Amino acid sequence: IWNIAKWPVILLLVVLAVAILYYATPNVQQPTFRWISVGAVIAILLTVCKIPALPFALGMFIPIELNTPLLIGGAVNWFVTTRSKDKAVNEARGEKGTLIASGFIAGGALMGVVSSILRFAGIDLIDKAWLENHLSEVYSLIAYILLILFFVWATRVSKKEK
Repeated sequence: IWNIAKWPVILLLVVLAVAILYYATPNVQQPTFRWISVGAVIAILLTVCKIPALPFALGMFIPIELNTPLLIGGAVNWFVTTRSKDKAVNEARGEKGTLIASGFIAGGALMGVVSSILRFAGIDLIDKAWLENHLSEVYSLIAYILLILFFVWATRVSKKEK
């Protein structure tokens, strides 16, 4: 029976340890214990239902305009990694997709730094009139769809590569 009961006991001890740390931490406005308890209960319920807590929390707190690309990326990953009956091919496609997506994320982060430097230097390359034009939204959507199609195309794995 201990093999089954040890996991809830360990989880309860971890929650209690976090609650004690919150209570004993100096220079922090003390939250009421009931909010920590509610959060702990939600985390336990998510764990019992086999729902990963991190994606659930991200879905709750990140705005929809930031969550939508994550959801679409997950759908593209699912699509790419379930097209073949060969598990090795699906895994290779998933790894290749992760590598390509990581490169895009790194490139986006670097361009964010470049953009910040340009803004700090007083250089503004954004055309406000173009942003107010509805064609900018249409072109952005077309570019996004082309990017999705590129991901699907680029993650194809030939028999030689696997």
